[in-house]
Amino acid sequence: MRIIKRYISLAEETLLGAAAIVYPQSDCGLRCKFCALIDRGDAEDASPKELAVWLERTGADSLLWCGAPEEGEAIATRRRARGLGVQAAFVFKGSGTENPGMLARGFGAWFDVYLPDIKFGNTAVALELCGREYVDRCARTLCAAEELLPENIIAGGLLKRGLLARHLILPGLAGNTERAIELFAPYARRRGWPLHINAAYAPVRGHIPGFETLSRLVSREEYDRAVSSARNLGVQLADGDAGFA
Repeated sequence: MRIIKRYISLAEETLLGAAAIVYPQSDCGLRCKFCALIDRGDAEDASPKELAVWLERTGADSLLWCGAPEEGEAIATRRRARGLGVQAAFVFKGSGTENPGMLARGFGAWFDVYLPDIKFGNTAVALELCGREYVDRCARTLCAAEELLPENIIAGGLLKRGLLARHLILPGLAGNTERAIELFAPYARRRGWPLHINAAYAPVRGHIPGFETLSRLVSREEYDRAVSSARNLGVQLADGDAGFA
């Protein structure tokens, strides 16, 4: 498997505990203009055995795939880890627009928890920043996840199976954040799916025409407004690092 980086993080959602983060060379497919990892050229080879042994040695509570790995190797990694007695939850962080067929194949085979990063609620913003329709695709994916995934299973304060969503605030685009939360809210209320609102946006280098605010950090006011919007819509908020220093 080709991966661009791996490390241990305590700055993810509390429900994931200490997370072993793995970035496959394949990206999420959106190619957002503000993505800090849009260049995935440099990569290392890591076999399923290597990753499983690394995960065992770290003692991590979860393994977080940031992007879709090659399915066969991801399945082999999970099987080898389970063979070593590793009970960490395998988490797939996707774009929120994954093909329902891929979710059906992957759940229980190479991931236990689906973590959609619900990036956009505004169609026009999505078209400008990633060049494709996002909102309807995300809605279809959430509908499929609602049918496919079981009720969340939490043990010892850690999410073992189910769904946890994330939304990264984009500075200066409060309307997009509010619509993204509105998109997720009906599913969150029906299924009790938690949402982590993250302000750890990395400012872009250079200039994106029409989106000058993407060159700065998220403000505390923007974060508080997003949290208030989620609470007003009855969305359960997940504990985790908000992204402020």
